[in-house]
Amino acid sequence: GGVALVGIGINVNEEIQHADKIDATAKQAISIRDATGYVALRERVLARVLEETEALMAGTLASTLSSYGEYDMLKDRRIRVHHKSKNVDDPRDYDAVGVRPTKDGLEVVKSDGTKLTLLAEEVSISPA
Repeated sequence: GGVALVGIGINVNEEIQHADKIDATAKQAISIRDATGYVALRERVLARVLEETEALMAGTLASTLSSYGEYDMLKDRRIRVHHKSKNVDDPRDYDAVGVRPTKDGLEVVKSDGTKLTLLAEEVSISPA
């Protein structure tokens, strides 16, 4: 039995859209405060995330993947697959299109038409 560790980053009250000293990639981010105009209570955000996580864990893997697929921001988007990190160029890096999450990883299609399934430990992915 292996162990999976998932990390989630949620921008709650950061004023990202008005920050001067962040790069273009970070400017794509948004916080709850930026989206709503209101300061959010971190404890309420955490409680809601945990409630949703618990509901997902109560379902089957198929139902979880289906739910995730509805909101997957990589689906049908051009992405860059990095083998070391997004800050380090590697000759094995390539562009692809995200297709769908599967029980085995993220299915992608490379620009040459090759279909691959990526595992989290193999790559990091950032929008191209």
